[in-house]
Amino acid sequence: NSYSASSADENSRKPHLSVKGKKLVRRMNEIGMAIDLAHVHPESFKDAIRATTAPVIVSHTAIAALKPSFRNLQDWQIRAVAETGGVIGVMFAPSGWEVICTHLWTGWWSIWTMSGNW
Repeated sequence: NSYSASSADENSRKPHLSVKGKKLVRRMNEIGMAIDLAHVHPESFKDAIRATTAPVIVSHTAIAALKPSFRNLQDWQIRAVAETGGVIGVMFAPSGWEVICTHLWTGWWSIWTMSGNW
């Protein structure tokens, strides 16, 4: 799109926030709108973190260290969200309650310890 690249676009020639994207982040900050970084390209993610003056959110994700995927957050991204005072919504989709509970607990624990809020 004209604002940023998707996390799915590994071969993007323009993985960063565009000028238009940076203006959008500033405007969203001005009006108090949450900036959701779910599934943005890692370079766009870094740019948005640098551009924002407010906490950001990642509305739905899992932890890449636990479930490798281009959509899931790397450790540095978890720390970056925590440094803004933001929020991460951990999702899950494995089968079986035992697996679900293990993934949730491990995901929450990872985010909690990496954010420095313990």
